[in-house]
Amino acid sequence: MSLFNRIFSIILALLILAGGIIVLLIIFGAVLPGEVLPYGWFSGQLEGVASATGSDQAIGIGVSVILIVGMLAVLSLEFAPRKRVPFLIRSDGGGLLTIDQESVRLLANRTGLTVESVRDIDCEVGEASGGLVLSCKTPIALGASIPESGSELQSKIKEAIEQFIGLPVAKVEIKAHYESVEAKSLAAK
Repeated sequence: MSLFNRIFSIILALLILAGGIIVLLIIFGAVLPGEVLPYGWFSGQLEGVASATGSDQAIGIGVSVILIVGMLAVLSLEFAPRKRVPFLIRSDGGGLLTIDQESVRLLANRTGLTVESVRDIDCEVGEASGGLVLSCKTPIALGASIPESGSELQSKIKEAIEQFIGLPVAKVEIKAHYESVEAKSLAAK
């Protein structure tokens, strides 16, 4: 999931969680509807919650509790560390042979540094039906040909992974830009 989607999910879950807690606090009389939110936001709706009785109050409590538990579950999933599944190289009578995604990423990064115009590179590794998919971001030395450097990066990274790991590479995406003159002058000092 992209970073934007994760941030959006977290913000939405926090808002729904806060809404559930506010409704519970108002139903139990811990706070008054006009004092909870600034500028009288949702004061009409919160007044209705405060005046609820009997089954309406029970429904409000039940829905609020379900929302709170659900949003706590969403937040715990969003903040839980992501487990990376290793790539299967071979499975035969002798057992399984797998490699960790981080090792594939390390090989791609080290291979990318062998290209003359590349001083830094950061590759992410994924999997598609046709093989591995690598997405690499790199600054290219000012004055170097980006199409030539990009082609060289793609072929070297693909060749290295297929040769040393034995997994097919479906594609290598290169997102290149010229390195800034400031970064180059700072490195020279």
